[in-house]
Amino acid sequence: GLHGSNDLHQGMNPPTRCANMFAKLKSALLKNAARPADESGNLKRQGDEHLKRDELHDAEECYRRAIAMNPDYVDACVGLGFVLSEKKQYSAAAQQLRHALSIDPGIADAHYLLGTTAKNQGDEVQSIEHFVRALDIKPDFELAYRDLIAALGQSGQIQRAKEVIDTAISHFPESAEFQFYLGNVLSVEEDYASAVTCYQRALSTK
Repeated sequence: GLHGSNDLHQGMNPPTRCANMFAKLKSALLKNAARPADESGNLKRQGDEHLKRDELHDAEECYRRAIAMNPDYVDACVGLGFVLSEKKQYSAAAQQLRHALSIDPGIADAHYLLGTTAKNQGDEVQSIEHFVRALDIKPDFELAYRDLIAALGQSGQIQRAKEVIDTAISHFPESAEFQFYLGNVLSVEEDYASAVTCYQRALSTK
């Protein structure tokens, strides 16, 4: 039954790995941002520099000033949404991210961050929807796979989690973690022989 789904979920959130993946997301946000030549662009870049140094208060101030000058500055809105999420101000973060998506619905990072804010506010349905949308836009979004699998496992959607893991493995065949997650699913399904095979694969790819 679904009684094992909590164990499945627990095994899908190694804290240090999550911290590393958030660092990767922050790096991607900074690298992919558009660079307007006006003063709002300068403020956005200053915010990016503060964010690189984990100076969240200063980054927030710069992003807010950039948005005050250019309310439809999508990258600044996403950057501010990220900072507010890091500060656990989830409602305010979601507001910025929704505004960014109202301007450009195709921002995978914004959908992913909305998924994390929904998850942290206890809304599993919304979190899953946004993680799925992020992957629709960016099919190789590794962090979105991780959080979607965890959310599905936590909500007891074991078969759907298994399907997402299979897709993730097709994109990241060398990932030990996705093999580990598949082993967790197979264990919940009591297919222990196949689970052991997955765990062995995970160990061999580390």
